[in-house]
Amino acid sequence: MIAAVVVVLAAIGVVVSRISADESAPFAVDPNAPIAGPASPRVVVVDPEWDDLSNTGKTLWQDRFRDAQQARVGDTLTLAKDDWRLTVTVTGYFDPATPRHRSPQPGARWVAVGLRVEQQGTRDLYCCDAGWARLVDQYGVEYVPRDSHNSRIAEGGNMSAVGTYPLVPGATSSGVLVFELPDRVKAEKLLFGRYSGGPASKAVWRLN
Repeated sequence: MIAAVVVVLAAIGVVVSRISADESAPFAVDPNAPIAGPASPRVVVVDPEWDDLSNTGKTLWQDRFRDAQQARVGDTLTLAKDDWRLTVTVTGYFDPATPRHRSPQPGARWVAVGLRVEQQGTRDLYCCDAGWARLVDQYGVEYVPRDSHNSRIAEGGNMSAVGTYPLVPGATSSGVLVFELPDRVKAEKLLFGRYSGGPASKAVWRLN
């Protein structure tokens, strides 16, 4: 009987420890598990509201952006493909950004990249939401821009809503892209452009 009680208590302890680990893990990722780096090449796309944790060992965006134009904060680049053309400036990087609507999850912070985008093409263009950008940290982990409803910040208007209406030829739009980063990591670069296009339609801005 004593042995049976010990076994049951041990089993309960295992279950409780697993639940505690799950509750404490930011973005539902085991905090003790390696994310990426020299000893662990696995890289994931992290989006706290829509986790797409890929164990394929590659980051599709970074693979596609290896030949992209390179720039730093303050630089302006022109991105073009077929009948669209954008002049894009990264105007600043805010770390941490100041929440206005709600705070990020425990153990995380908002960061934001300031953008100014001028549409020089010949047709309306839907820009510049999660289909246009990824933030990459020092481990090579990619982050999806946060939606505009829950991540408003004091540093500017969230441009993730711009994809809901067209940027007409000749128009200029300014604002920020907001990302949710764990406290233990820092942003290295912004990937911005068309994932399916060639090098002329992509750009990488170094943030640190």
